[in-house]
Amino acid sequence: MRKFLFYSGIFIAFISLISIIQYGPGFNSFSEYGQGYFFGKIIMLIFGLALVFIFRKPKLKS
Repeated sequence: MRKFLFYSGIFIAFISLISIIQYGPGFNSFSEYGQGYFFGKIIMLIFGLALVFIFRKPKLKS
């Protein structure tokens, strides 16, 4: 289950990052709907990175 959530977080973050890079330069010309879509992608990126951070393997100290 941990691996599934870890890899899901990577997938969500990757897809969100691609979308942010694709639509980011035209942010000033977005409608209110477009700005909501863009901020939703930023929230999905943060959520994906949080999943990756939470479910990564801890490093063992010797």
